[in-house]
Amino acid sequence: MSEQAPTASSPSKREASAAGATSPGRRVCRECGVAFPASGARDFCRDVCRRSFHNRKAQRGAQLFDLVMALRFERKRAKEFGAWSLMCRMASAFRQQDTSERAGRRSWDDIADARARNARFLAAVVGKNVAGNYRARRRMQP
Repeated sequence: MSEQAPTASSPSKREASAAGATSPGRRVCRECGVAFPASGARDFCRDVCRRSFHNRKAQRGAQLFDLVMALRFERKRAKEFGAWSLMCRMASAFRQQDTSERAGRRSWDDIADARARNARFLAAVVGKNVAGNYRARRRMQP
């Protein structure tokens, strides 16, 4: 009784559920795309899939980390070396790999989920910023 994996047109678990691709008591594995019985907050059918997904995510994040830090703290030098263009090309290569090797399933989390995990960074800055300069108080939009 194997079920169909989601197609490239429904890359995320959330989109697959919204489209009715899975029954209420089942979920789609974020790594292999196989439907499995829903229990708790599991996103993966097996430990192998969970490890594979998170290892790929960590490897890609490590590749982007230096470029992000350079863009944030060494902007002039990052611009000279084309860091933004390089990041965009890397992201395109990651997406192309997802499309060809993972049937289009996304290897990144929804922006709302990432934002919720990092709520401490959404607070308003009061007083001095990282550079020691005073900033006007502003509220970040939800």
